[in-house]
Amino acid sequence: MLAMKIENYRITETSDCKNIVLSRVILDEKGNIQYTENEKGEKIESTSFIGYYQTLTMCLRAIQRDYVLREGHVIKSIIEYKKALERITRYFESECEIEGVKNE
Repeated sequence: MLAMKIENYRITETSDCKNIVLSRVILDEKGNIQYTENEKGEKIESTSFIGYYQTLTMCLRAIQRDYVLREGHVIKSIIEYKKALERITRYFESECEIEGVKNE
């Protein structure tokens, strides 16, 4: 079962385990995660659905695209774009490491 957190992104799998679900948490004006209650009365993170993907590599590409193009993220040059991509990619790769060995 996948239940990964990459910054404000959440990676889970569908109930049939054939797809990976990517979503982003919803933040309030102060940058705090918003919560809602489920049918059991438990607090859960409010999320915005991004898409279904077949592999973690495809999921990373979607995170990269969303990270650099989302509202409120101003990028004024190719260098800033490259740095933003490198930053989120490094974060993703560090989260995918197991005992010092990167998953491929």
